[in-house]
Amino acid sequence: MSIDCVVKLERCVSNAVAGEVADVASADAIVFRTSKIPFGVPPRLWNRAVVGPVANTLSNPGKRVRATVLDCSYLIAGGHSHAPQVLLDAIEVLHAGSLIIDDIEDGSLFRRERPALHRSIGMPLAINTGNWMYFYAMQQLANLPLCAVTQNAILLKTASVVRECHEGQALDLSVQIAELQSFEVLSIVSAISRMKTGGLLSLAAWLGGVAAESPSELLGTLEEFGMQVGIGLQMLNDLNALKECEGAFTNCDDLRNGRATWAWAWLSELVPAKQFHAIAANSRIEPSESTFPAIATDLGQRVRETGLAAVHETIWNAFGSLHTAVGSSSALSRLEEMLNRLEQKYA
Repeated sequence: MSIDCVVKLERCVSNAVAGEVADVASADAIVFRTSKIPFGVPPRLWNRAVVGPVANTLSNPGKRVRATVLDCSYLIAGGHSHAPQVLLDAIEVLHAGSLIIDDIEDGSLFRRERPALHRSIGMPLAINTGNWMYFYAMQQLANLPLCAVTQNAILLKTASVVRECHEGQALDLSVQIAELQSFEVLSIVSAISRMKTGGLLSLAAWLGGVAAESPSELLGTLEEFGMQVGIGLQMLNDLNALKECEGAFTNCDDLRNGRATWAWAWLSELVPAKQFHAIAANSRIEPSESTFPAIATDLGQRVRETGLAAVHETIWNAFGSLHTAVGSSSALSRLEEMLNRLEQKYA
């Protein structure tokens, strides 16, 4: 990246308070960056079609893990102040769009304690909104004031990761836990996690490093950190899904859909194959409001201790490797605090 590109990029950095990551820009600001109301279209109709669905999604933010990893990676790689706000927005909007599509494909009723978007505005418009968010993120990355070589690398990398996320989702949607041999489960679940959650968080870390002109060796270290933390977060998510299912049938998406999750992967390592297949087969027999919570309770009791240990080992080994490679810093301390919060919340 040339000096001119660096100077231009620094003008785009976030004005967030030191140690924090700013919220994603408002839906109006995001849509304004890329689109104008077509001539003759009343604003109320444009808002209902485009701005409203985006606002509905972004008004229900998550933990901003990907933006935090991107920002800290940027600082670790030598960036100043904060990563460019448009870059932080892009990774979060890309993730938000994927959740819209994921909820549709899973038949989810809720997202973050609110009705899933497709239940609020209908499936066709929700699909369109999720896809719009993908292309919004790509356009923002294409508009970063970077040298052509760097910008091309960012677009190619992002397109590759998003494609792999879809491949991982295809596996997730098509594989049924009851059809797998017990010795296949761990490798299938690992592959899905690497392609989906791990891949997107790895991309976030890589983007932060590239924006700060990180050397290739450090880029690889940041990528692997993001990958392993993403896998650890998927483990936590799968444990939490069991816990939520114990309390309400409406939260049993993974069991209802027969998904291959980390809970099943751990169980396959804990019990004999015959017992595993009996438990997996039972999860597909006469599903009801009473059976799924009971199955979730039983499965959770069997794997919780093993799962929490696996989570701890995965995320803290990743953190330890990063610390060894880059040494102590305020950005690394932020990552440590974030990982502690996530682990404690789920545990």
